[in-house]
This record gives sequence, structure tokens and C-alpha cells, in this order.
Amino acid sequence: MNRPGGQIKGATHTKGATHTKWLVLALSLILALLLGFGYAYERVQQEILAEEFDHNLKAVARYFQDSLERQQDSLDTVLETLGNDPRLADALASRDRERLLQLTQPLFMHLRDDRAITHFYFTGPHRVNLLRVHQPQRHGDIIGRRTTDMAEMTRELGGGLEVGPLGTLTLRVVRPWFKDD
Repeated sequence: MNRPGGQIKGATHTKGATHTKWLVLALSLILALLLGFGYAYERVQQEILAEEFDHNLKAVARYFQDSLERQQDSLDTVLETLGNDPRLADALASRDRERLLQLTQPLFMHLRDDRAITHFYFTGPHRVNLLRVHQPQRHGDIIGRRTTDMAEMTRELGGGLEVGPLGTLTLRVVRPWFKDD
């Protein structure tokens, strides 16, 4: 039946439903595109952050390694200077703990207070501890550290990070002295 104005009954409903379907479809497509772009943007941001994190992590690792090498070089300079002192060489050769302590304790106290050096050892043959300047009452035990083993085997400077008995990460530097040096 015709309605007034020439419309067929139910035609408005079908035409409006078609417009609604197209509108819902268009809005769904826009929403899908926005979600897709949002996801892509998020992925790109994650990749950028991951690259920045990786770059920063590598920079920190390089800085840490450079810092360790500078500290090791500084400690080696101190040990080399000590190695040139004939009084220390004589005291070590004669295993004179008291003389070694007398000669090195002031330096150790300065290094402890000024440079946060916490340990200072003299080790005899077979890695037997002769003197801990930081704890003179403790001696006679075997020093089984990787850096000590390295210095003994190579007859050169041994150094690196080691985990101490209390779980502390410690930079250790060992310079061997040999009687024929």
C-alpha cells in the first residue's frame, strides 16, 4: 500500500536500515584502522625502546669495563711502586711479617680512607698468606683466588672481578714478586 507522500509501507525502514548498516560498517572499518595503527605505533615504540635500552646497556657495560680497567691500572701502579722498594723486597724475602706491616700499614690506611681499598695481602710461595695488612692477626691460610692463580701461572699481573667469601663483588689485583726479579 502506498502511504501519503508516495512512500511504500516498510520502505523507510529498509532504507534507514541500509544507511545504519553502512554507517556501522564504516565506523567499524575506522575503528579497525585506528586499532591497527595504534598497534603498529605501539610495536614501533617498543622496538625503539628496546633499541635504546640495548644501546644504553652496552654503553653502561663499556663504561663499567673501562672503569674497572682504570682502577686496575691504578692499583697496578701502586703495586709496581711497592715492588720497587728494596725494603719491602727484603722483608718479603725474609718473611718478616712485622717489618712488612710496619712498611705498608700507613699506605694501606691512606688507600683505605682515600680510595676505599679494603684488602692488602702479601702471599708467599704456594699461595700461603704471609700477611693481611688489613687483618694482621689472620695469616697462614692458602689463597685460592683466580687472580692469584693467574698471577702465579703467568708470572704477570692478575686482575679481575671475583666474588668474596661474603658474596661481595670485588676487584682484585695481584702482582707477583719473584726472588729472581
